[in-house]
Amino acid sequence: MAKREDRESARHQREAELSAYTARWLQLADAALSATDKAARALELAREEQERTDRDEHQDGARLLVAEEGLAQRRDGGVRQAAVGVVGAILNVPQAAVDLAPQLLDLTINLPHSRQDETEADRVGVELAARAGYNPRAALALWEKMQKVGGAQPPKLLSTHPPTADRIKDLATVVEKVEPLYQAVKSGANASAGK
Repeated sequence: MAKREDRESARHQREAELSAYTARWLQLADAALSATDKAARALELAREEQERTDRDEHQDGARLLVAEEGLAQRRDGGVRQAAVGVVGAILNVPQAAVDLAPQLLDLTINLPHSRQDETEADRVGVELAARAGYNPRAALALWEKMQKVGGAQPPKLLSTHPPTADRIKDLATVVEKVEPLYQAVKSGANASAGK
């Protein structure tokens, strides 16, 4: 009977150990599942944050595109005003500053570029004329006549064209540079006419 009791006791002890082992395993499994749930939730939160960041970056990119588009279309008053309004709204700029922005843009970007474009057109035109065999000094004569009959001009800051005096001065420099081109074409034409 003692053996039987010892066997029973050993069996109960193994069952108790097994039960404790099973309980500990279940606790670890539960902890692992809980950690997995927490990790999954953290991953989900990280994904949500990344999506929100991507959305914000996309919106920032869209805002930047609107601003760039507004600058690219600076000569079209309606588009320019709309872009300035959008940028002003995005940046919470007071309406008075938004209203002044087109004039400031004209004075600082549009008008100087327009004057530079006109000056470049004069230079290129005189060079092309000289290469085509036309006397580049004729451009100087033209602008000197324009100066005589032109009358008053707006201040340079407010003008889309360079002042006539500046134009004549710049053209005189360009004419000196392109005169050899004209002379080469002229002498080539004379040489071929004499053959």
